[in-house]
Amino acid sequence: MTTLYLDRRDLSLSLEGRALALYADGERQGTVPLHLLERVVMRSSVQIQSSLLARLADAGVGMLAFGGRNASKIATMQGRAHIERAQARIAVAAILPVETLRGIEGAAAAAYFKAFTRLFPDSLEFTGRNRRPPRDPVNAVLSLGYTLLHFEAVRACYVAGLDPIIGYFHELDFARESLASDLIEPLRPKVDAWAWELFRDRHLREDHFAREGDACLLGKAGRQHFFGGFEALARPTRRLLRRFVGKLAAGLVQAGTTTAGAILGIWSRARGRRSTASWVSSEESSMTAKTTSGSTRCPVGCR
Repeated sequence: MTTLYLDRRDLSLSLEGRALALYADGERQGTVPLHLLERVVMRSSVQIQSSLLARLADAGVGMLAFGGRNASKIATMQGRAHIERAQARIAVAAILPVETLRGIEGAAAAAYFKAFTRLFPDSLEFTGRNRRPPRDPVNAVLSLGYTLLHFEAVRACYVAGLDPIIGYFHELDFARESLASDLIEPLRPKVDAWAWELFRDRHLREDHFAREGDACLLGKAGRQHFFGGFEALARPTRRLLRRFVGKLAAGLVQAGTTTAGAILGIWSRARGRRSTASWVSSEESSMTAKTTSGSTRCPVGCR
């Protein structure tokens, strides 16, 4: 399956038969068959019709679009076939309190990034993690990498029939896929290591970035290096996500089946007791009625 990265302002998309057609300045650039397409990532102002979005959803093609000032806003779309497979979730208690785990994670992240900054030259001005907006080249790369990784986790959840909104360790919040955030935590170091390699091997340099206010932005030439390299990183990462999410979904189904069986057993036993109680009550009422009826006609020997 193919990921299509679009990063040109003059692009427009249309559906031609069973293929996605790309046009630039009104001239046809090429096509991509829908059955080979798994996701579309759009970075610039790409023109696309709502009917085409619906067709992509029907075909199970996911979409990630960056927009707004400095590409600070994102929009995602998942295929309808994935959403229809969503299943009910049950809560699984953690061994440690969630607040404790979050505290440990926060302390570990602070120590990690303190050491991580020492791998980069001072010219990059990377002194720690910052975002919204990222204020140095390293954080600009990390933020974009984490966003793409998060999109893959959301998609993996839908494919497995899980709701990406309801997580375990990340708090529920408006428009936050907490389960996807949980899933990418152990995978973030892969993005970090790859980002370091981009700078170490000079695939990304200071002149690939531009400043706009407090924000540090990755330019178009830099994005070409970024997207080309990220796809190689993403392929094994997607397999890891699919494998882990599949096991999680199977475990939840098994736990849900066990819980449902236990509830059904309790309900059946309770219903059985109620039926027995009703039978006893009915028998007692019948005997009482017979006794009362007999007292009006005194049997032989009564006075």
